[in-house]
Amino acid sequence: MNLFSWNEVKVTYSCKQLGPAISSSRDAFELLVDNWDDIDYCEQFLVMLLNRSNKVLGVARISVGS
Repeated sequence: MNLFSWNEVKVTYSCKQLGPAISSSRDAFELLVDNWDDIDYCEQFLVMLLNRSNKVLGVARISVGS
């Protein structure tokens, strides 16, 4: 058994509808604020996923503070 030989993992993604294009930090801010829950009460870590054309694929909530 070769310890330096690894299996290949391939991940694919298909999207039925793309979100708006992000051309500035202001665009990203406006989109995130609309989707943010309880922005004044607890910290949250969100990730905005973009394609190569800077069109939004989705927003993922990674963590919520207490």
